[in-house]
Amino acid sequence: MTQSKADRMPLRRARSEWIIAAGGQGSRLGFDQPKGLFPIGPVSNRTLFQFHADLLKAVRDRYQVMIPMYVMTSPATHEETLRYFEQTNQLGLADGQLHVFCRMNDAGSRPVTPTRSSGVETRTGAQS
Repeated sequence: MTQSKADRMPLRRARSEWIIAAGGQGSRLGFDQPKGLFPIGPVSNRTLFQFHADLLKAVRDRYQVMIPMYVMTSPATHEETLRYFEQTNQLGLADGQLHVFCRMNDAGSRPVTPTRSSGVETRTGAQS
């Protein structure tokens, strides 16, 4: 079944964002890494993050719209989550589609975004 242009217009005009609160460890799952790295695919071993990224890529491909994915980490999971996204080439998400930031803590922090060209860059452009 093909969709008409009129069917796709509301999605293209929407200001949608995908937000994942990923601050916890997977300890209750018997997993000593951030929960987003937990392999949820029984055969594929896809991670929870990969599941969400694949969904957003399918939406992008089908409707020609890019929905940004925001991943909020905690101080305990932030660095490992950034490494995962860098090692997996941002799970195939488009440049500018993935935004990873650490929730505020007592010391405060600034949101950061992994970039393919220069590692991790803060929103203000300063290297961290």
